[in-house]
Amino acid sequence: MSGALALGAAVPAALAEAPVVDLDGQAVAMATLWRERAALCVFLRHFGCIGCDQQVSELLPRLHELDEHGLAVAFIGSGDVQSMRAFREDFGLADKPLSLYTDETLASYRAAGLARSMWGVLGPRALGQTLAAAGRGYRQRSRAGDGSQQGGALIVDADGVLRFYFRSRSLGDRADPNELVQTALKMSLGRARARGAYFV
Repeated sequence: MSGALALGAAVPAALAEAPVVDLDGQAVAMATLWRERAALCVFLRHFGCIGCDQQVSELLPRLHELDEHGLAVAFIGSGDVQSMRAFREDFGLADKPLSLYTDETLASYRAAGLARSMWGVLGPRALGQTLAAAGRGYRQRSRAGDGSQQGGALIVDADGVLRFYFRSRSLGDRADPNELVQTALKMSLGRARARGAYFV
């Protein structure tokens, strides 16, 4: 896939300035997500996707680890605000250490270099992933966003530098939660060393 972002470099202005909408319907720039602390931004295909059901279910048990290692967590979908609120209710996210946003324009997805392809939904790889997810008990809800948009995940530090980057090729692709936690831990240790902390 073209349009990949560069690890270790500042995120492009198009991504930092891309507007996303919060649960109150207010637009904020993506850069506000990592302005005060490093952030994990998880781009969901849409709020009803079976692959997103699996992804969110795998990430929820690791949220406190990510938080302890200094990461703010944001889920970004592509549906309307009402769909985002229903998603929060369905997954019981109201008391979880994360934020929810949506981007119906897909500007942030494009700026992050994420794929948009029906082959990623209807191709043989995607169909196999759908069947596998359904076999594990995950479910497809009503489509709540762009059906051909693929997801991804990135971690951006408080200086706006990209520290982790993953792009989905098809609907079942998702960032490994272990890799996300390891990246968060590595960043936490780096900050501690910068403050002069020593480890035995």
